[in-house]
Amino acid sequence: MRLNHYLFLYKNFLLDIMVKITRVPTGIDGLDRLLHGGFPLGSTTLLVGAAGTGKSTFCKQFAWEGIREGELAIVLLSGEPVSSFIGTMQGMGWAIEGHKQGIQFVDLYSWRAQASFKDSNPGYNIASPSDLNDLNKEFKGLLEKADGRRVRVIVDSISDALLYNSPQSVFKFMQLFVAQVRHKGATALAVLEGGLHPEDQSNTLEYITDNLIEMKLGGGKRQMRIRKMASTQHPLNWISYTIGKGIEMKVSPIFG
Repeated sequence: MRLNHYLFLYKNFLLDIMVKITRVPTGIDGLDRLLHGGFPLGSTTLLVGAAGTGKSTFCKQFAWEGIREGELAIVLLSGEPVSSFIGTMQGMGWAIEGHKQGIQFVDLYSWRAQASFKDSNPGYNIASPSDLNDLNKEFKGLLEKADGRRVRVIVDSISDALLYNSPQSVFKFMQLFVAQVRHKGATALAVLEGGLHPEDQSNTLEYITDNLIEMKLGGGKRQMRIRKMASTQHPLNWISYTIGKGIEMKVSPIFG
């Protein structure tokens, strides 16, 4: 009886913590239900998955959810051109044309062509993933210009930084990044290509970040699981999702 009593008190304690934590919706309804409203404010989530699982779609959906709510999305983008990122969002029906002040880019892609990215949207910055000190300065500068708005940060992806820098320098950058996100009360989503890096590097990044979500593709279906989420009671099983107008996930009513 005493053990059951303590278990009851502990469960209520966890539920009380979850209620008090401010949540940042991901924009994926089913996932937000599983997370009791979304990512914990101030946390950094590592999103791991192979090509074709929808990681970039997740990033765009997370950005759009904030933009349409008047928040600022800061995107550190190395996996595709900025124009492609914006074009895909528009193709999903996420019309960011009228929200240009709601998204800022650190362009880490255009340097590959040794050309600056020209666009009428203000706030685009040119940097190289091989200079993490400059990248950190760019990021801190954009955080300071948030003008009191809630901030979402997207890094797509950490894998490019690992290709052009030593693992130790990337780990140091990520430690600073996570601390700045937490200090500023922002919420971040960072992509890592699954199966591309040695296990010890992936494990270190999982340790540095607060949360971990995995995505996989197999047997003709896409699945996602929440491996860890700070101060959040959540299922650990793989859950199927589809990609249509963004990522769509249906979950059992018991998770509501």
